[in-house]
Amino acid sequence: LSHILTSRGAQVTEIPIYKTVYGAKGNAELKELIIQKPHLYVTFTSASTVRGFIVKIDDPDLEDKVKSYTVIAIGPVTAQEAEKLGFKKVITAKTYTVEGLVEALNNYAIS
Repeated sequence: LSHILTSRGAQVTEIPIYKTVYGAKGNAELKELIIQKPHLYVTFTSASTVRGFIVKIDDPDLEDKVKSYTVIAIGPVTAQEAEKLGFKKVITAKTYTVEGLVEALNNYAIS
């Protein structure tokens, strides 16, 4: 956004208000869940949650497995990140809210 605004003549000052950090807590549990359970769907609420999910897996074999899961994304930016990172089937919620995400999951899972 700042690049677009600057290119249109605006003076922009970026002030970072948070930093996403992917901790190691839960990595073993996530890997075990992927190995033990045949998941068909995974939901993401932001592009950073997609990246964090892949970072936490940290195993090429498991990463290939989860990329065959169906992704339900809260919105188009999240869906684009999932596609960029190699997920094969990505569904985008019609309304970009948690309720829209749940509705998309329900609609897709029922059909």
